[in-house]
Amino acid sequence: MSRHYVLDFDGTLFDTEVMWQRWVDQLVTAGVAFEHAAQTAEELFHNGFTLQGHALAVGLEGEAQQQLIEAFEGWIREHGPQLLYPDVFSFLQDRPSTVLTHGEEAFQKFKITSAGLDSRIGGIRIAGPEYRKVKHLEEMLAMSEVPHLFVDDNPKELLRVHEAGLPVELVRMRREGQRHAKDDHELDDQVWRVIRSLNELE
Repeated sequence: MSRHYVLDFDGTLFDTEVMWQRWVDQLVTAGVAFEHAAQTAEELFHNGFTLQGHALAVGLEGEAQQQLIEAFEGWIREHGPQLLYPDVFSFLQDRPSTVLTHGEEAFQKFKITSAGLDSRIGGIRIAGPEYRKVKHLEEMLAMSEVPHLFVDDNPKELLRVHEAGLPVELVRMRREGQRHAKDDHELDDQVWRVIRSLNELE
């Protein structure tokens, strides 16, 4: 029986930590303290991280901000495809899929497009604090008879879907080095399967 794959982007399909490290290195080179960069970013992740918002939060304005962002966006365009994990394209071939990501819409779409993923997937959905991933999944289930499988690296997202009682198969991705990967969760291998590669879903 066919099923629809709903896939998180950051830390699941895309090596966000490498991208993040590059951005922070640029900020540090511009004179921003690493701790300040990290702390202000954490505060922004919940509401939708943007490069402009983060640069402003650490005190970069005007031309300095513009040059930094242009250089970084150029880097993402160049390196985006290599930041996708090597199992992604082969997995997506002939599989109906949607990317369900959390964040600021324009920035998320920019990353997905730069990685060359937009032409390989059935759709992109972007969640935020007002309309969470669990609401998007509810909507998708209401529009389809096909079973859904949801892969996310953040256990909090999986927990919300579980607590909502949605009939969705849950899978946690734990890619080496990603921000949510280091912490065990009591429901790992109980409520959701834990994988380290999309090949484990074959």
